[in-house]
Amino acid sequence: MKFKKAGFTLIELLAVVLIIGILATIALPQYQKAVQKSRAYTAVQNIRALTEAERMYKLTTGEYTYDIPKLDITVSNDKYFKYAIQAGAPMHVVAKSANPVYEIIYFAEWPDYPQYQNKIVCRAELNTDGAKVCKNIGHDFGPYTFPLSKAHVISFLD
Repeated sequence: MKFKKAGFTLIELLAVVLIIGILATIALPQYQKAVQKSRAYTAVQNIRALTEAERMYKLTTGEYTYDIPKLDITVSNDKYFKYAIQAGAPMHVVAKSANPVYEIIYFAEWPDYPQYQNKIVCRAELNTDGAKVCKNIGHDFGPYTFPLSKAHVISFLD
């Protein structure tokens, strides 16, 4: 009786490893885009919450505040975004990302620029990773990506 040896040859194992490597190379950029989108959507939700809290604060006190802890909300900075309220006239809420560098901004009252009023926008330097993120997240809202100036890109998110 002869026993047939079962197993994989070295060539078969190398082929499988090569195929897995190719699939990983293709999938990783898509995964990174999905992660960036998820982070940006979280920032958009936090901005909306801060905006509503700021409006409630103004109804109660008659004025806006720059101080997030004064608001009846718990939105705090994390390792991806830093949040700030720029109150006064006009009031807007900003989430700044450090890597890649871009901003998500809610313009509440902007009488000089009515096209921005009550809009959430994503802004970044042209031809940067931040601009790619802005374009990527902007497409889900159907929007308008255009140069704000020669140095910036804005994607309307809302």
